[in-house]
Amino acid sequence: MNNLLIILRIYLIFVAASGFIFGQIFFNNFAWGATLAGVFGIVGGFLGGKFARKTLLRSKIIIACCILSLGGVSLDAYNYYANLNSPGNYYAWFMIAPFCLILLLMIWDISNHMLSDNRLKQDVENTSRP
Repeated sequence: MNNLLIILRIYLIFVAASGFIFGQIFFNNFAWGATLAGVFGIVGGFLGGKFARKTLLRSKIIIACCILSLGGVSLDAYNYYANLNSPGNYYAWFMIAPFCLILLLMIWDISNHMLSDNRLKQDVENTSRP
């Protein structure tokens, strides 16, 4: 599962950087949704590995990044269909749908491996005893 997550995180970073961030620069078109999706997708992709499983706070930060990235995709899709209405609009769903599924998979994986508050407190108590 770890090797699969590494490959999926590479795809996540690629789509966030090339599709959302570079796309805005290339077409000279700024959009808040694409910026949110790109920036938080890159952050979630870089930090979503074993780094996220170290502490409860890190896990929550990565989950928040993934949720913000999904929100950015939603805002960008709404902006695309509301303001750029032309025949044949498909919003590149062949790239965006796997991007969203990877974010959801990361949220699921991190939340399944996340330390609970009670277990974290027990770990702290056990290490603080002489």
